Amino acid sequence: INAEYGETTIFSMKRARDEAPPPSNEAVRNKWDGFADLYDRNFYLWSAPAHLSAVAALSLPLLSEKQMVLEVGCGPGNGFKAIRDNTKAKVVAVDYSVEMVQRASVRASPLQVHTAVDDAQELKSIKSDLIDRLISTLCIHIVPDPEKALGAFRRILKPGGSMCASVWGREDASPQFSLLKEALKECRSKGLIPAPAEDPASRRSQFHLGDETHLKKMVEDAGFVDVTTWRVQCVWPWCCDGPSAFVRSWLSSQPLAPEIQELSPEHRRALETVFTELAAGVIKAGRPIGCDVLLVQGRKPRLSDP
Repeated sequence: INAEYGETTIFSMKRARDEAPPPSNEAVRNKWDGFADLYDRNFYLWSAPAHLSAVAALSLPLLSEKQMVLEVGCGPGNGFKAIRDNTKAKVVAVDYSVEMVQRASVRASPLQVHTAVDDAQELKSIKSDLIDRLISTLCIHIVPDPEKALGAFRRILKPGGSMCASVWGREDASPQFSLLKEALKECRSKGLIPAPAEDPASRRSQFHLGDETHLKKMVEDAGFVDVTTWRVQCVWPWCCDGPSAFVRSWLSSQPLAPEIQELSPEHRRALETVFTELAAGVIKAGRPIGCDVLLVQGRKPRLSDP
């Protein structure tokens, strides 16, 4: 058990994971179709450390032109150049959001990347035993059934092929996301903003796969071997101008969050004040405002493996 947590906390995290219902496929697609433009403009630098760590871990430069790399959950294609710069292999990329794939296709063409709309839980457009390396950056914690996605990953990989996936890690090490949650809670307790129409606890946490032991076992149960995990910090790029700049940029990137949509201008100003104070505390303590990201790598067994 991670030293930062007590055993009781780990079990309570697992109960929260198990009890909160996952979103539907339709809800996931609608969210990311609506979020595509803002994600394309605001998140490309933020997610780069997780993506580049996976590119490095999979030893892409060693692949030949006859081999194939698949990116699952490619978003608007901001990671294509990093993949192409490091491999001569064929590159295929899929995402479940039609809007994301439309944006990705623009970046894909000059880099000779083939794009398609596909569900990470099925990967129906990909034949079995076809892919040599698979990258999935910040995707499987979003899909309704991550175990099913990992099963699809194993199916399409060649024997001996490897995958690397990343998910949101520890919430308490992710002030980029936890600070807004804390600010909303504080504002409601002080009567500065009204209670939400929907209880946020009724939605599955995006951190539900963030425990190393849980994620490693899930990947092993999907049939992968040589499974390893590690963490990186994805820092929000607009923090260098101070806490108020972070708060403005972060709130502007969250227009679809129901907790934000419901607020009047007066309530939003109250939230911004509390949010800025919390962000200032993190910066004063010398901590980055980012998200803890957990990466996991595994290999599909070779036919010759015992």
